[in-house]
Amino acid sequence: MTLDDYVRWATGAAGGPPATLGDERALFALGLDFAAAAGEVADSFRKLLRAGDGGTQSAAAALGRAIHCWARLAALTGVPPAMLLARSRAHIAWRRAGRPAGGPVPAADGATIDDYAAWAATSDGAAAPGPSDAGALCDLALGFAGDAGEVAGALGKLRDGDTRQAERFVGELGDVAHFWARLALAIGIQPSALLAQSRADTER
Repeated sequence: MTLDDYVRWATGAAGGPPATLGDERALFALGLDFAAAAGEVADSFRKLLRAGDGGTQSAAAALGRAIHCWARLAALTGVPPAMLLARSRAHIAWRRAGRPAGGPVPAADGATIDDYAAWAATSDGAAAPGPSDAGALCDLALGFAGDAGEVAGALGKLRDGDTRQAERFVGELGDVAHFWARLALAIGIQPSALLAQSRADTER
């Protein structure tokens, strides 16, 4: 399942008219939903680190709920999800290169969630971790939680009318996607398959 298709579905599945950045009540609700889902991800990986491979199903379910909230937030940006991933990849590569003058290389084409995940898995030069790699898994889960907090911070300022946060909001969503994709691979699930599982779980 493509991320673009998933975002279109998630936005429609929420029911009612689509949320907008100018809708304070909707932003408040989406922000709380996302914060709660991010907390579930952190808790599921805390349990996974204790239980080993036996906890991967719970972790997958938590990641599925988190990406559902993420998708509804991403729809607010007006940036196609595949392009949001491509911009995220360019920005992360730019940061890791020491932030050279001129900024990130502009993204010409979008990225699929699986291609993005394959790049993200080794973007720091390390081997992709598995569910038994406690140290790397902990780092990824903490990174996800930290960037989820950054999304919430940008969302709060947008809700307060600070339109300068719009670009930061897109960037933070990209950083969350980076950790989400790596966590999915770490527990042995292709991100596109996890999107399909998330949709099936939500509809059920």
